[in-house]
Amino acid sequence: MSATPVATAAGAGLTWTPDPAWQAKPAGAMRKGSYSVLSGDAVADLSITAFPGEVGGESANVNRWRGQLGLPAVSDAEIAATVTRSEVNGLRIAWVDLIAANGPQPTRLLGAIVPFEGHPPDVPVFDLRERLGLPPVFYGRSPYLVVVETSASETGLAGFAVDYVSDLISGSPEQCRGGKLRVRGRPKWVLDPDSLSIKRDRPLAG
Repeated sequence: MSATPVATAAGAGLTWTPDPAWQAKPAGAMRKGSYSVLSGDAVADLSITAFPGEVGGESANVNRWRGQLGLPAVSDAEIAATVTRSEVNGLRIAWVDLIAANGPQPTRLLGAIVPFEGHPPDVPVFDLRERLGLPPVFYGRSPYLVVVETSASETGLAGFAVDYVSDLISGSPEQCRGGKLRVRGRPKWVLDPDSLSIKRDRPLAG
């Protein structure tokens, strides 16, 4: 995975050199790099993702990370007060260090947002409530956005504005039967992003 390129609309691709101790894992369309980082008995998951455009902006991304840890969303001003900014090799980086005291072993998330020159085509963003025929709500200035892979979008990606993100669950196609993902206890309904993002009306953005 050394010096793996991340495609941009213009300019040179973003590259990096992983630490030799990092253990490479399979990447994907959005995960350009994926590694396990070991420290004693602890194992951290390190991922490098690339999205077309800002995908909701800095506040939306930080609040998405907070939601992954079970932390409540905060205002733009609160986010600005906790973000550390630096510049490395000409890249402007915004760092955020989040800790959730959920149980005897706290969970920590260290996230970095790195804008780079050049923007691929925008990702279309849809209102998931509208797609499911649910009553509309006001999402505010920083809605939760879930970006998924889909063949129904020209960019191969589509975003959905959602009420909140309560959990992240990994599963295989073999574990999905009858529209339900059968992992970790009770089966969970699975939505088809291809059918949800078919252009039968205009998206919210993109």
